[in-house]
Amino acid sequence: MFATVSSVSLFGLHGIKVGVEADIQPGLPSFEIVGLPASAIREAKERVRSAILNSGYEWPRSRITINLTPADFKKEGSGLDLPIAISVLVSSEQILPAMSNVILLGELALDGAVRTFRGLYAAISYAEELFPPLIITPEFDGLEEFSSSQKMYAIDHLSQAISALHGESRQKRKIHQPASSNPVLPKNYDEVVGHETVKRVLEIAASGRHHLVMYGTPGAGKTMLAERLTSILPPLDASDLAQVKKIYSVANLPFPQDNERPFRAPHHTISTTGLLGGGTTPHPGEVSLAHCGVLFLDEFPEFSRSAIEGLRQPLSVGEITISRSLYSYTFPSRFQLVAAMNPCPCGYDGSTTHLCTCSTQSIEKYQKKLSGPILDRIDLSVWVDSVPIQKILDKQEFPADSSVTIRKRVIKTIAYTSARRAEEKNSPQSHSLYQMKMDKSSIEMLVKIAESQHLSMRSANSLANVSRTIADMEQSEWIRKDHLLEAMQYRMMHSLHTV
Repeated sequence: MFATVSSVSLFGLHGIKVGVEADIQPGLPSFEIVGLPASAIREAKERVRSAILNSGYEWPRSRITINLTPADFKKEGSGLDLPIAISVLVSSEQILPAMSNVILLGELALDGAVRTFRGLYAAISYAEELFPPLIITPEFDGLEEFSSSQKMYAIDHLSQAISALHGESRQKRKIHQPASSNPVLPKNYDEVVGHETVKRVLEIAASGRHHLVMYGTPGAGKTMLAERLTSILPPLDASDLAQVKKIYSVANLPFPQDNERPFRAPHHTISTTGLLGGGTTPHPGEVSLAHCGVLFLDEFPEFSRSAIEGLRQPLSVGEITISRSLYSYTFPSRFQLVAAMNPCPCGYDGSTTHLCTCSTQSIEKYQKKLSGPILDRIDLSVWVDSVPIQKILDKQEFPADSSVTIRKRVIKTIAYTSARRAEEKNSPQSHSLYQMKMDKSSIEMLVKIAESQHLSMRSANSLANVSRTIADMEQSEWIRKDHLLEAMQYRMMHSLHTV
């Protein structure tokens, strides 16, 4: 007998509807899976056989052929175990025929238990778009987010999937993770003493989603300041959160908690593939795991040259494309880059408290690890100086704004920017450099700065965009000279201490 059921296989973050066809014919007992299955699917033979037997059903002693359609698309993952098992049971007439447009998802254990698998969240998201009459999926934390009109059954055993196909009702259960016995407290800027200029730059960066590099002597506080940036960014909205969860699902990592933006801080020994993504079957790298959040690269020049140069595409277009001989995968990578570095190999060039021991040649070699095109894509830079110990001990005399206070200002600025852009859609004004709202004196200053500093068009546009953000923070319709001067100050500081 012939039977067909449906499932979903992933292509990057996107789903492909897969038909699972089962055919049982007389002959010597055999079990073959065709249709370009990956190794995890080929190994499903033993899982499916044991799961069926241990669930109280019989294994057909015939020639069994499973075909996965479309046959020219390589199927990955273990989520096709359940539909393969159901198709075998239907074709052997042990259960009632299943509807071909029912979506079945799940990995099988040898005892018939149904488990989650890599990319389950993304697979269910795509399955919902198909509007099937029934989706059968393993129970997992986050299932309660799917509140579509069609029926969805959460199961934990093969027998329950069969009951659902027979029309027996099953209550969808909500999974709660146990509370951590050692909760991680959020990091707050009111814990940071001093660094007022750096905090100002970080607020500008958060308000305009600008890329930033911090440099200074070892132990000055660069990492401490960067780790708190997500605490002043607005929480993820529903659309961005869904996309972030898809990425983390495919990467098989826990979802971000409380709608907070991701913060990724890979070590500088990371491979190019680990940073940008890739592999035999391309998977998201750190640039995609930081989507809608912050990618912090400490010891920036110590990363490999290929990894640093590979940041060009995601920094420019907010996504990264990984090509293979047969397929091309595109992953979203709209992150905010925050880099930290020392001014020289020993770290004390420019310090007022330590003597630099580096030669001129070693400093030049160290600084040339960062190419011009990469630095051209960084909007802001700031020197981080050490805070005197006495000032730290006298913290109560130097109250600092909390992350909650700064976040409110950031959200207010973003709201003003959105309203301004909405108004400008029906006007000749656009966001191009030569059409930004600047008076004559500001335009003259911008031209003078660009010519004297030999700024590229990208750098000049970046300078204008930072100025526009500063103006939005003051809810100013026009970019003034003081906005330009402050934005230029944060570009000049980079050239004074490094390249």
